[in-house]
Amino acid sequence: MRVIPANHETRMRIVVTAEMTAQFEEMGEVHPVYATYWLTRHMELAGRKLILLF
Repeated sequence: MRVIPANHETRMRIVVTAEMTAQFEEMGEVHPVYATYWLTRHMELAGRKLILLF
């Protein structure tokens, strides 16, 4: 297994759109904020970009 340096980082810039807000099927938009689903998806992508270098 390769070692990832302690200070290694990656960054992503995300612009939250209306599609990325908290919404439920029959209720529609619940809160006009970044939904957990999208936050998690983008964190997964950032993590993947970070480890692919190693």
